Amino acid sequence: VALTGTAGWASFDFGASALRWHVVAAGTGIFASSNRGVSYVAVATDRSQVSQHFERSKNLLIATSETHNRVLYWSGSAGTFFLGMPIGSAPAAKHAMDFAGYLLMMNISGGSSRVIYYAENNNIATDPWTATFEVGSSQDDEITGGITYNTRAYVFTRYTTHQLSHVGGNPDFAVRQIKDWGAVPFTAQKATYGDHGEVVICLGWDKKVRLFDGTDELIISTPTEQNNTLTTTYFDNINEQQINKCHAEVDSLKQLYKLWIVVKPSSEVTHCMNLNLRTGAWFPYRANTIQTAVMAESANSRVLLQVSQAGRVSMVDSGNTDNGQAIDELYDSRHFFGQTPQVVSKHHKLDFYFSPTSSGTIYFQDATNLDRPFGSVRDTVVLD
Repeated sequence: VALTGTAGWASFDFGASALRWHVVAAGTGIFASSNRGVSYVAVATDRSQVSQHFERSKNLLIATSETHNRVLYWSGSAGTFFLGMPIGSAPAAKHAMDFAGYLLMMNISGGSSRVIYYAENNNIATDPWTATFEVGSSQDDEITGGITYNTRAYVFTRYTTHQLSHVGGNPDFAVRQIKDWGAVPFTAQKATYGDHGEVVICLGWDKKVRLFDGTDELIISTPTEQNNTLTTTYFDNINEQQINKCHAEVDSLKQLYKLWIVVKPSSEVTHCMNLNLRTGAWFPYRANTIQTAVMAESANSRVLLQVSQAGRVSMVDSGNTDNGQAIDELYDSRHFFGQTPQVVSKHHKLDFYFSPTSSGTIYFQDATNLDRPFGSVRDTVVLD
């Protein structure tokens, strides 16, 4: 299905009290689908065409934006619109985060970009929003988002990571800087990674992907950071001027951390880097111009729904056609050396298995004598 033919900015799987909604910010509006993408209704119409953010606070869905649009909230009732926070109370914020029974508003319009306003999440529409605390950092820095993990919350700036703890009293929160790196806001996701258990995986503003367990971090992007002359998809080639447009989602069905990146010289998302959460292996998707994606549930079934730069909504890896057109699939095998290249065996056997519904032509190419470029097509096999 298409959403007004304009780019999507953010998406959220919102399980309201009566219905479950796939909510998408696209163009200047916010749209909601109660049938997991088959059809949408408009629930807001006055947003800027920039990156938007969604956060759940108890039974309400909160919407903020990068240009400090008025903060909106929605209960998920059919036939209703998002409502605006009362003017003069809740501040216009870029980011919202729900933690320890409070809704936190971060990076405020007209105020310090490091001050956090907060109110109990039962009273967000009536609270005067006068309670604040500040995240310390360099004067040219700003809060770029946050994530809750275990019993604490973590707030990111461009250059630092801060840990929040709920202590009660005045103030209600304790904050301390714990890292000298920050995460790109849409890329921080919780996932179970190999033997490490549940961790936060995120792309930093320094173009490195880290595992973070609240105390220690581990850089896991090293094998794919530099140009290996075989592909343009590597982390050092991210357009640092547009890195804030990178975003990620965890495909819990296939156990992949999917990170969409902006490769130079493009100013929009161009590729998707996939991290196998079981093995730690990276592999790229080319021409993957996806603006936002989220795992969406319906009837106890979950799928990854994505929204393209053209506003088209689709299920990921749900077939071998895209809008009725056949998708070419590429299977790549790198060189293997049992010993040194001088004594490597000439034979390299590959086994492929195809489902009964597979069809089309298989084209085969290889690179011999350790050459980097592939030769011409040698053989073809046609599947009926």
